[in-house]
Amino acid sequence: MPRFHAVVFDLDGTLLDSLQDIAAAANDALHACGFPIHPLAHYRRFVGNGQRTLVQRILPPQARSNAWIETVLKRMQDEYARNWRTHTQPYAGIVAMLEKLRLSGVQMAVLSNKPQEFLLSQVSWFFPQIPFFAVAGAREGYALKPDPAAFLDLLNTVGCTPAAAIMVGDTSVDMQTARACGAAALGVLWGFRERSELQMAGADFLAAVPAEITAFIEATPD
Repeated sequence: MPRFHAVVFDLDGTLLDSLQDIAAAANDALHACGFPIHPLAHYRRFVGNGQRTLVQRILPPQARSNAWIETVLKRMQDEYARNWRTHTQPYAGIVAMLEKLRLSGVQMAVLSNKPQEFLLSQVSWFFPQIPFFAVAGAREGYALKPDPAAFLDLLNTVGCTPAAAIMVGDTSVDMQTARACGAAALGVLWGFRERSELQMAGADFLAAVPAEITAFIEATPD
């Protein structure tokens, strides 16, 4: 049996290549409110800490009032609800990797800073065949990653200790989440951030392709 009994995945930049649809919704909101828009590449740095923080980052400094944040956030979420399936797809090799983990008996979950309603819709749409034991996004009562509370709550539902769990993600936020509760941290190199960020945040392992995730888990016997 593998040493890791539970694998918790981030969504955007880890399982899904979703940046184009996120950026399109955010730029639509900015344009509608009379603010300048941003190039797609800049959104690699804007995402990761939840949609409210994303809006704070994309607004001009002089417009970061609560009123403008709420206005742009609402417009962005309405647009994203319409367009999240336009370009978003699982990264190549992701579905095969998840299937292999499923067959190995490893418990899998998704933990994201994306609002819960979007997270549930996307996971059920793109991965209907994968029996995730939990899908947890931004919601009342839980702090966002890297706060470890939601991660630990997921592990408690399946009786897994942090030492037997691994967090898989593409940003320092995911690595910090794992470190905050004593779980292993696996950074993926196909996502939104650079190798250096993941290394500096304490990644135990870096995966260049999804198949390396299963290889890492299978190479660490209990």
